[in-house]
Amino acid sequence: MTDPMIEVRHLVLTSGSRVLQRDLGFEALRGRVLAIVGEEGSGKRALLRTMIGIERPAEGDVFYEGEALWAASEADRRRRMARLGAQLAGGALLSTKTLLENVSLPLEVHSRMPPRDIRSVARLKLALVGLAGYESHFPGEVDEQNRIAAALARATALDPDVLFCERPTAGLDPRAARLVTASILRARDHLGATVVVMTNDAALVLEADEAIFLGLESRSMKARGRPTDLRDHAAASDVRAFLSGSRP
Repeated sequence: MTDPMIEVRHLVLTSGSRVLQRDLGFEALRGRVLAIVGEEGSGKRALLRTMIGIERPAEGDVFYEGEALWAASEADRRRRMARLGAQLAGGALLSTKTLLENVSLPLEVHSRMPPRDIRSVARLKLALVGLAGYESHFPGEVDEQNRIAAALARATALDPDVLFCERPTAGLDPRAARLVTASILRARDHLGATVVVMTNDAALVLEADEAIFLGLESRSMKARGRPTDLRDHAAASDVRAFLSGSRP
């Protein structure tokens, strides 16, 4: 059985005085893709940011390979965060740098590799997301799909243990969304990374190994399991409808 890379235990998420989620608990298995799904206001973005180490939970903790993230010292938490990769909505590429230069940045900051090796790794990361030949392009010279792919390449530059993706296919047409989804799956397959993706794209969720659905009214997790099993057998009818494509 695959070991858990991440364990979320008794997590309570709030926004001001409002409780978003109560007593959340689940695992993200090593080398698998976990999809986080929920209605607007259900707390899925807060959950993602808590797992990354950006927003402190009201209660509970997130454990990486058995070690608590939020109970750790600031220095230890930052060391853990340095081993994570994240493609966050709004986390734009630097417009004045080429795609190759954008992907090279994490390596320049966090590694001691010589410049020639950094460029070689950056080219490889771009190739893995389908951007071979785009190294000298600037972000404004490529479409949204390729900007997202480049952001994924940058997020995987340091071969992270865990890759987080926030709404990676939002606003894309179906073909572009499929290409971005394929890039995410390659990150899992080539790096062996655990991938946590926040999305309301049913097609992407169905490609994940496991999914959790956050309830807005219940303020708790209302479904968890393999997406195809949830599509066919989830107790919540809206979960089945979402995954089967019959949601109004």
